[in-house]
Amino acid sequence: MFKKLDKGILYMTFIMIFVGIIIFFSASLSGLENTDFFASIFLKQIVAIFLGLAIFFFLIKTKSFSSQSLRKYSVYIFFVTAIIQLLVLVPNIGLEYKGAMRWIDLGVISIQPSEFFKYSLIIFFSAVIATRGEKLKKFKNFLILGTIFTLPVSAFFIYIHDFGTLMSILLAYFIILLLSANKNWHLFLVTLIGGISIGFLAYNFVPYAQHRIDNFLSQNKIEQASYHNKQMIYTIGAGQITGRGYGASLQKYSGLIPEPLGDSIFPIYAEEVGFVGSVILIILFFFLSFFIFISAKKRKNSFEKMTMAGLGTLIIFPIFYNISASMSLVPLSGMPITFISKGGTAIFSAIVIMGLLLRISRER
Repeated sequence: MFKKLDKGILYMTFIMIFVGIIIFFSASLSGLENTDFFASIFLKQIVAIFLGLAIFFFLIKTKSFSSQSLRKYSVYIFFVTAIIQLLVLVPNIGLEYKGAMRWIDLGVISIQPSEFFKYSLIIFFSAVIATRGEKLKKFKNFLILGTIFTLPVSAFFIYIHDFGTLMSILLAYFIILLLSANKNWHLFLVTLIGGISIGFLAYNFVPYAQHRIDNFLSQNKIEQASYHNKQMIYTIGAGQITGRGYGASLQKYSGLIPEPLGDSIFPIYAEEVGFVGSVILIILFFFLSFFIFISAKKRKNSFEKMTMAGLGTLIIFPIFYNISASMSLVPLSGMPITFISKGGTAIFSAIVIMGLLLRISRER
C-alpha cells in the first residue's frame, strides 16, 4: 500500500497524529471534573481521527483516483463545499459562538464547513491557474481572476468573523501564484494593494478585527483586553526548561486560561514539557513542512505542484500562526494547531488532505 509514497510525508503524518492525541488527551483533562464532557470531547476527537484515517487509506490505496480526476472534478467539489459553507448563514442551521458564524448544527454534532471549503477552493484555484496560466501573464487577465477569487471570499469570511481561514487562503493563493507562470511584478503589486486594502477595510469597518489588532498593539496598556495573551505567556513561562511533567499543568485546572483545547493548547503543552519539549514539537512541524514542500517542488505537472504547495500551506500556516499568537508575536485569530487542537472537522479534513498529498506524491 505504501509503495512509492513519499516516506517523509507518510511518517510525519503518523507521528503528528500520535503526538496530537497525546497532547490533546492531556489538555482535555481540564474538563475531568465533568466526566461526561471529558468523555464526549475526547471521544469525538478520536472518532474524527479514525474516520479521517479510513479515507486516508482509501485515497492512497484506490486505483480509480488520480490527480487528473481531481483536476477534472475540482469545480464540482468546489461548488458543493461552497453551498455547505453558505449554510452557516441560515437561521437555525448556522451556529454563532462569540460573534463568529463558523459552524453548522447537525443535531448530534456540529461541523465547521470552512475546513472543507478552503481545501476545495485551493484545489479549484490550482486547476484554474494550471489551465489558464499563460493567459494570466497579461495584467488585465491576472487582475480579473484575482478579483473574482479574492473579493467574494474575503467579504464572506470577514462577515462571518473568520479571519484565520481567510489569511490561510490568501497565503495559499500567493504560494500558488509564485509557482505559476505569472510575472512576479503582477503578483507582488496585486498582493501589496490587496493586502493593504483588506487590512484597512477590516480595521475600520469590522469592530472585532479592530479590537484584536488594538489588543495586540497595546498589550501592556489595556490590562483587561490582553488578559488572554498574558495568561498564555505566563503558562508558557511556567514550564521553564523541562516542564512540570505530562498532565501536570496547573493552568489548565485553574480555569484562568481561556480555550485550553483551542487557542491555548500550545501554552498548556509548553507548561508540561518546557522549552525543550516545545522546541521538539516545533522541529517536528518544520520537518512536516519540509517534506510537503520538497515533494511539491519535485512535481513536474503544474497542477500537482500548485495543489500540493497550496494544500500544504493550509496545513502548515495555522500551526505556526497559532504558536506565534501564543507568544503574542501576532494577533489571536482562532486558528487551530493542525493535528492537535480541538475540532473534529479540522483534524478529519487535515488527515484526509495528507492522504491526498501522499496520493499525488505517488504519481509520476
